[in-house]
Amino acid sequence: MLLVTSQTPKLLITPNPTLMDQRISVCATGLPSNAEVTLAMKLNNSQEKLNFASVGHYITEKDGTLDLVKLSKGLYYYKG
Repeated sequence: MLLVTSQTPKLLITPNPTLMDQRISVCATGLPSNAEVTLAMKLNNSQEKLNFASVGHYITEKDGTLDLVKLSKGLYYYKG
């Protein structure tokens, strides 16, 4: 896939740092409009015996943004 945009893509995750039980905000800007985006996150800590992974597939807005808080209003799903 060729990424063509006039802006540099940026990913903002807040708060930073965060605790495991806190909700986070994930926003991306500078992406092509209506583009398919896959976000993958991992947390591994062998001392604390933590091993989490998450993958999500999204479509950006017309303005090239992706706001997971906006997309998740009322939708919470966890498979573990």
